[in-house]
Amino acid sequence: MKYLAFSLITLALLGCADKTQITIQVSPEIIVIDTEPVQKHDFEKALRFVIGQKIEAGIPRENLIIHLKVDGATKRGELADIEVSMRRLNVKKIVYSPM
Repeated sequence: MKYLAFSLITLALLGCADKTQITIQVSPEIIVIDTEPVQKHDFEKALRFVIGQKIEAGIPRENLIIHLKVDGATKRGELADIEVSMRRLNVKKIVYSPM
């Protein structure tokens, strides 16, 4: 019974996380926001649009979490450009992971 309750709580939390999470995949060739490929020069504009959609859906900006998946071949300078854009958009919560 304990395990069933734990599983239900875990599923509920994961369901909430999916709504508040924006996944960004970064590789040397392309950037993908959630499931949409984005050109590097359009990244900030596209992320602003996705954040705006989440806010309109009723998710507070401070609850948004960016899950940044970075390919090992991505250069540090490219990643720094993305981080600067996120800073301009006032993104506070970022989780980094390898791709």
